[in-house]
Amino acid sequence: MKSDLSIATHALVFLAHKNNLQSSDAIAKNVCTNSVTIRRILSKLKSAGFVDTKEGNDGGYFFVGNAKEISLKDVANAIEFDVVKSFWMTKDPDVTCKVSMGMNGVMDDIYTQMNQQCLTFLETVSIDDIINKLF
Repeated sequence: MKSDLSIATHALVFLAHKNNLQSSDAIAKNVCTNSVTIRRILSKLKSAGFVDTKEGNDGGYFFVGNAKEISLKDVANAIEFDVVKSFWMTKDPDVTCKVSMGMNGVMDDIYTQMNQQCLTFLETVSIDDIINKLF
């Protein structure tokens, strides 16, 4: 599982808590990642309307959403994140075994259902919930 959902959530919680302009370097330092990763993820969060930017030397990112209304499902959707995903597939076109030929479709369906169940749970957790757990 990639860490993008954790990074995006951490950045949003940090920005909502600080409630002021933060540079990508400051956010990256708090999240313990690099500023390129932060800018990539925050670009998607900006498109979703959760953060905005101020340009220039004293620029940065600031939280513009409502922490009570932004669920982790919203965050996952904004960054196009699948909670459960398999990157391995049977790829031998010369195999005639029904198990080998059908496994990809069956497993994709299972992972799709697992992902939907995870997203249903993530819908119940807001950015504000996480802030309240921290403080």
